[in-house]
Amino acid sequence: MRVAVERQAQHGTLAGLAAGVAGLLLVVTQSLDQPWQNRAAARDAIQQIMALHEHLAPYLGEQDAALIETLLRLRGWAIWCLNDLGDSFAQAIEYGQDLVADYERVLGETHPDTLTARNNLALAYRAAGRLDEAIPLCERTLADRERVLDETHPDTLGSRNNLALAYRAAGRLDEAIPLCERTLADRERVLDETHPDTLGSRNNLALAYRAAGRLDEAIPLCERTLADRERVLDETHPDTLGSRNNLALAYRAAGRLDEAIPLLERALADRERVLGRDPPRHPDRPQQPRSRLPGRRAAGRGHPAPGARPRRPRAGPGPDPPQHPDRPQQPRSRLPGRRTQRPARS
Repeated sequence: MRVAVERQAQHGTLAGLAAGVAGLLLVVTQSLDQPWQNRAAARDAIQQIMALHEHLAPYLGEQDAALIETLLRLRGWAIWCLNDLGDSFAQAIEYGQDLVADYERVLGETHPDTLTARNNLALAYRAAGRLDEAIPLCERTLADRERVLDETHPDTLGSRNNLALAYRAAGRLDEAIPLCERTLADRERVLDETHPDTLGSRNNLALAYRAAGRLDEAIPLCERTLADRERVLDETHPDTLGSRNNLALAYRAAGRLDEAIPLLERALADRERVLGRDPPRHPDRPQQPRSRLPGRRAAGRGHPAPGARPRRPRAGPGPDPPQHPDRPQQPRSRLPGRRTQRPARS
């Protein structure tokens, strides 16, 4: 491969060939909006993207700005996908650190796509248990989004949610709970009460209440979230499976075993049927804004264009939510030749 790349570079045809390959990979990423449903294809796409970047990086210059930005978006998708698959956070961190550095160099430290890359790196840190690195990065990203966007922009709400989850993972419940409460209230107002991201915030607040022993508040929220997800999504959607598991665990914590055991049995049977017997485990998986995939446009407030944004990943075992650590976000850079349209939400 390296010899072929060098030969194309010498003949002046490398950039055109690479742009074609990158375009094909963009199409592939758009077909993998739910990586957990086709893990092998998702992993193959990640490997192809990283190999393309590795081979091209030494040969790209200022004249290749459009190709460089396309590669940044593809690499951003790869980090999102690694987080979404949930079984290789060390790789997500390795790739994410390089990606953040490249975004800062190419687009600047406060460009929205740079903030998205930083957000996704923080998620990988948190999932890997590296909270001393995750929390400062979450705090910085939230502060930058509040300043660059605004306090109620959907991306900002996502960053506030992420910071709350990092605080919760660190046992800082006195800081986590107010942030969860504020994010839920803002999402109910900015989105709506049954928007999937709002349901994610309600789920996360319930988990924070449960962690603090506030079961009288946690259980009604778990019950409401499960009912809404069964109606808005479906009874076997991974998020719904997670809500059923969360409610069962809240019942168990309250000593309501006659209600907890049937729910746990049903949740286990459904997970094995929908997700397989050994899905990857996440240490903590609340939810993330559903940013659209590269090159897609949102189709109105609160509703993605068909296939434009990934749905939640599969639910994993364990007491904490079966959603992703606030879902990694996709960069919003435009494709070469397309006009940028700021979407209404992340």
